[in-house]
Amino acid sequence: NVALSVTPPPIKPPNSPADRLEPITVTGTLAEPVPGCLVVQADSGRWELAGSLPEGVGVGDRVQVAGRPAPEVGGSCGAPVIRVRDVRPL
Repeated sequence: NVALSVTPPPIKPPNSPADRLEPITVTGTLAEPVPGCLVVQADSGRWELAGSLPEGVGVGDRVQVAGRPAPEVGGSCGAPVIRVRDVRPL
């Protein structure tokens, strides 16, 4: 009998703590409660956005935002931060 290694193959470590968090989708209205502070006011609460918006989307628009929670980002709006992957107007 040949002994087989029971050591699992190495797993690539995540790039940042946020990479371990599941992607989320939030639907709500874009707002700017204070200058430079872009948030989505959703039924589940307020979420600060880190990233850029597509052309033609702005404050007051109803949107669906897909991204990952970014707890390592110090937000300036007093809300949890989402690192934006996609924004779709509704």
